[in-house]
Amino acid sequence: MPGMIYLNHVGTSWPKPPGVAEAIEAAARSEPPAWAGLAEEAGKAIAGFFGCGPERFLWAQSCTQALAFALDDFPWESGDVLLTGSLEHHALSRWPQKLAARGVVHEAIPFADPWGVDPAWVEERLARGGVRMLAFAHGCNVSGHLLPMGELCSLARKHGVTSLVDGAQSAGFEPIALGGESAEEPDMFTFAGHKGPMGPLGVGGLYVRPGVSLASPEASCDLPGGACRIDAGRMPDYCDSGSMNLPALAGLAAGVRWIEQQGIESLRSRVLDHTRRMIEGFASVPGLRVIGPGGDVPRTPAVSVVSSRHSSDELAALLAEGHGIMARPGHQCAPWAHSALGTETHGTLRFSAGPFIPEHQVDSAIDALMEVMK
Repeated sequence: MPGMIYLNHVGTSWPKPPGVAEAIEAAARSEPPAWAGLAEEAGKAIAGFFGCGPERFLWAQSCTQALAFALDDFPWESGDVLLTGSLEHHALSRWPQKLAARGVVHEAIPFADPWGVDPAWVEERLARGGVRMLAFAHGCNVSGHLLPMGELCSLARKHGVTSLVDGAQSAGFEPIALGGESAEEPDMFTFAGHKGPMGPLGVGGLYVRPGVSLASPEASCDLPGGACRIDAGRMPDYCDSGSMNLPALAGLAAGVRWIEQQGIESLRSRVLDHTRRMIEGFASVPGLRVIGPGGDVPRTPAVSVVSSRHSSDELAALLAEGHGIMARPGHQCAPWAHSALGTETHGTLRFSAGPFIPEHQVDSAIDALMEVMK
C-alpha cells in the first residue's frame, strides 16, 4: 500500500497534536497522591474550552455513553414526547425504542435541506405541546449538515422543552459556548474527545445546565437526601461513570489547549477550505455524486460520495489498495441519516479532512477518485 493519506477525521482525529501523547504518558506514570489534582486540572481545562466550569460536566468514556446518561436519567413520564432529528447517529437513534418501555413517544423532525431541518416545522410542533425533550445531532456524521443549534435550542426554551444536543461532530470544530444565560445554549450537550477536540479514544462528556434535573435513583452517595441528583449541586460522575480514565482526560486537556493556542476559527477555516476543495473536486468526477450541502451553507468536514459503478466498500478498497487513501465506507452507524438521504442501500464513502492535512493530499484524493471511476 502507498503511504497513507488519512481522510477520516470526523471518525477519529489523527495525528494528535504535540503534547497529547506526552500528557497521557505522564498521567499514566503519575503516583496515586497526584491523581485528584491531575483530574481537577484536566477538568478545568476541558470545561474552560467550552466557556464554563467543570462542576456541570460528567466525564464519560464516549459521547455514546454521555448520551446514555442524559436520556436514561431524564425524569420521563408516560406519554412524554421525545422529538429528534432524522440525521441521528445510532448513539441517539437507539433510544426511542428503549424509552418506549417507559411510555415515551417518539417523533422525528422531517429532513429538509439546506440545514437538515426546517425550524418553522419545529416551532409549529413544539407549539402544539406534549414534547418533553428536543434531542438532535448538531452535525450529521454522514452528509456534513450542520443544524442551526442556537435557533433550535431557543425554540425549545421558548416552549419549556429540554434540549439535548449531540455534539460529536461539532465540538472542537465549531466554537461551542456553554454555561451562560443565552437561550441559544443547549440544556444538555454531549461530546466525543477523540474527534474534533483532538484527544484520545475513551473519553467524552455530558454538560448539564443549572436548573435541569437528572436523577440516578440507584446511586447511594454522601449527598443530602441520599440519591444522587444533578440539581443537588454536584455531578454524580464518581458513581455513575465508574473509574475515571485519567490518562485519556489528561490527553483531552492537552488537545483542547492546543486548539486554543492555534485558534479554533483559524483551524476551522483551514479544514473548511479543504472540505470545499473536496466537494468541488469530487463533483467533477464522472459517475460520482456528492451527498450533503454545498456552496456557503454551514457544514461540518464530513463529505460523502456515492458511485454509479462501485459500492462504498468496493470504492474504499480501490482507494486504499491503489492509492493509500483511508476513508470510511458503509453506513457510518447512522441508519436514520442514510434513510433520510436516500443512501440506505449501499451507504456512502465518507471523506473528512483534519487540521494537519496538506492541500496536496486533498488533490491526491480527487485525482485518485478520477482514476478509479474511469
